Amino acid sequence: METLSGRPARVGGRRRFGFLGPTTLVWLAALGSGILVAPPAAAVSDAVFTVDSVAYGPGDADTDDERCENTNGECTLLAAIEQGNAMDAAVAVSIEVSSVIDGGSSSTVEAPATSADWEGSRGVGYVPNNEDKGAYYRITRSMTIDLDNRLHLAPKSNSSSATGFWVEAAGVHLRRFTDIFASGTSITFSPRSSDSSLIGGETVQFANDYSDRFVMIMAGAANITIKDYKVGRMKSTAVNGYGTMIGFGRSSADPNSPVTNTVISSVTFDNAPEGSGRCTASDGTGCNTHGVAFFDAVKIEGLAVTDSAFNNFKVPAFYGWTGNQPTIADLDLRDNTFTDIQVGSQAQAQKAAVTLPHGQKFGGLNYIRGNKFLNNPNLNQGTAIYWFGPGSGTVDSNLYIEDNQFDGYVLQTIHLENANNVTVRRNTFGANTLAGLAVWPNWPDKVISQFEEFVTGVTDRAMLAQVGTNGRPRPWYPAAVEPSACGLKVRVDSNNYQVSGSEPVVPVAIDFYWTKGSTASPASAAFPAGQAEVYLGTVENVQTSGSVIAVPGQLPGDGYVRIQTQGSGNSATGGQPQSTQYSRMLAVKAGAQCMPEMELNLDAWMDVPAGATTYGDIFGQSTELLSASQVPLGADVWFTYTVRNTGDVPLTGVKVQDTLGGYVCVITEEIPVDGSAGCVRHQGAF
Repeated sequence: METLSGRPARVGGRRRFGFLGPTTLVWLAALGSGILVAPPAAAVSDAVFTVDSVAYGPGDADTDDERCENTNGECTLLAAIEQGNAMDAAVAVSIEVSSVIDGGSSSTVEAPATSADWEGSRGVGYVPNNEDKGAYYRITRSMTIDLDNRLHLAPKSNSSSATGFWVEAAGVHLRRFTDIFASGTSITFSPRSSDSSLIGGETVQFANDYSDRFVMIMAGAANITIKDYKVGRMKSTAVNGYGTMIGFGRSSADPNSPVTNTVISSVTFDNAPEGSGRCTASDGTGCNTHGVAFFDAVKIEGLAVTDSAFNNFKVPAFYGWTGNQPTIADLDLRDNTFTDIQVGSQAQAQKAAVTLPHGQKFGGLNYIRGNKFLNNPNLNQGTAIYWFGPGSGTVDSNLYIEDNQFDGYVLQTIHLENANNVTVRRNTFGANTLAGLAVWPNWPDKVISQFEEFVTGVTDRAMLAQVGTNGRPRPWYPAAVEPSACGLKVRVDSNNYQVSGSEPVVPVAIDFYWTKGSTASPASAAFPAGQAEVYLGTVENVQTSGSVIAVPGQLPGDGYVRIQTQGSGNSATGGQPQSTQYSRMLAVKAGAQCMPEMELNLDAWMDVPAGATTYGDIFGQSTELLSASQVPLGADVWFTYTVRNTGDVPLTGVKVQDTLGGYVCVITEEIPVDGSAGCVRHQGAF
């Protein structure tokens, strides 16, 4: 066996690298001169340390020997991390698990109960977060730790709160961490952590309730990614009375710096009961544990939570309601599923699946989009999204709630209060929305899916409740069906029984929805079972109330049409669109369906007459350039884009884009059947 320093080299526990023998000098003759050339420096390769013991300690016996070995001849996880921390900065460090650790019940490291035995504690190089008093493991340089879902961690006691892994370096990558429990937080990304990740694994608590939080990301951390993970049922008596699966907070090290550019992707946050542990519930709704939560006035700049699942919550799954109020900029809550959330009774709108930071303004652009909020209505959950914002004016809130699917919320699915301008558009609501109310009291002949959605106060039932939000613009509604040879045309009028509020700023966009009624029809490609509404499309640039509009999209059948009006914002130059309530319903017959068709022609021109700037001025009054034309250097060239209506329904709001040049224009005038219209772009001198 190879030996180093007189001791046996541990298989897998030594530094692996190749090297040349004793340095030699090579004599070369060049043009009669002697040149001394040293051989190339030995390449420094990776250091790989293989953990072969489930003991917590002792740590590494000699961090200068570049080997993972403690005084017992073992490579513990503690020894591997300590030796990794001590390696030269040019060495890429990896920690793996030996095959002797099989992942079974005997493959768990039992961490010590008292801080004197931890690797880091207050006063020993450890900067605590606001809860934990120390750390079992400190990672102070870049490294990859792959536990292969076989080496686990559990605290011996929860009498003193500690984090399991304290990450305080850039480039730390944790892989396949399964059943990682601590007496406080399992993993903490400290203010000094950056460009680090946790990928793969599962930590769902059921044997005890030791762990309060799974991951905490502290103020100052940057570029942290958590993905492909399952986590659930943290202790329910931690910060603010609840446990947290992934939390954001401040520490004494850098309390005012933001957490920047966090990505949480493909994570399952699951509170379903399991086993006989403390976090169980006979009703199947799980523990009092938040999925993603924000504490201690932490500042968030850039947070993407995508493609994840939030299941069985008794407290908000996405939680921003705290005493010191966090602030968020550039949130992207996208393509997630929220299932069976039971936060509070239907009368408590603020107890929602997603509860946004109370009284705080969003920075940047923030989206809640493409999510599915699906609840069993028997849970009596009132609200899916709640935000009490910073003011009741009409300034931009920078929040967009769009393209989400909701079902089973029985109070106000979306509740916005004191939230300035919030754009809510293209959302659909399932058959069990407002299921707790058989008929709308003001119109007893109308079933739930048909009633007028405008509300006058916080306690009324509605799919969208807006109090002190969007300037309370009057919602337009489909007033009557207009004759049409094909397709469906409706007249859209202003809501005449909203006594206060103003008309939305024109031009407006009209979002159209179709529903069969209060229950879903049998499943089909056009109308899946259990979905009460279908988004048909949007008509842009509607100038006046009373306009007759062709309903976009294909109606699945006879039923009802409703609309939502999107105003142009709060200034002449645009601003964030102001969304109205959803309108009352209008009964419609599907009738004949005509699909729009069009043809686009591009023409190039030079020798344009002086003062000509519009499509009509240029077309036919200038010299047309054929596709094979050669343009003289310095020639002034104009392009015209002609849209011809080749279908059987008039076209409005046609948007023209050039595959090379991008956006060109929107043709606001109606283009009749067999008619044409166009717009122009000035290229300038070639």
